Amino acid sequence: MVALCGIDYSSLLPSFLVQLLLLLLQLCALLQLHPRKRISANAAMQHRYFADLPYQLFELQDGECELVW
Repeated sequence: MVALCGIDYSSLLPSFLVQLLLLLLQLCALLQLHPRKRISANAAMQHRYFADLPYQLFELQDGECELVW
């Protein structure tokens, strides 16, 4: 669901625009200047925008890297 001002726009927009809006909302949450308003990295990874990532990426240990092509 992409909701702005309480209105769900998901059904009105093409899917690529929905994904773009989700990304922009996510970036706004991550780039908050005030630390208490900023979301954590864990909360960011739970966002719907990242739902299509392979589950193996969530199991990587700190410092571990896996490139998926």
